[in-house]
Amino acid sequence: MTPGDGADPALGTPFWPARTAYLLVMADNLRVPEHVVSRELDGETLLLDLENGRYFGLDAVGTRFWELLKVHGSRDVVERALLSEFEVDEPALRRDLDELVAALCERGLLEKA
Repeated sequence: MTPGDGADPALGTPFWPARTAYLLVMADNLRVPEHVVSRELDGETLLLDLENGRYFGLDAVGTRFWELLKVHGSRDVVERALLSEFEVDEPALRRDLDELVAALCERGLLEKA
């Protein structure tokens, strides 16, 4: 694979093009693909992609996002819940969630439902 054909030159693996990741960030309904498993440990969550063996770690807030998303599947519902649970302003939370969702989608750990 070469740059521009959907490959990450550093990893040599396919990734979501930036435009697709942006559209997924804006999508309200997201789901965890079947090939992704997660395990919480001491308030943090470790995600494992069974297709490629790669791990991804979530901090406490990311863990709460993951828990809520698995239950509700709606980014909007999750965002409202996080706003009520954490002392954070809405623009900052939205920006952080955009970055998290984009990173998870680019790695194939989340997808549009």
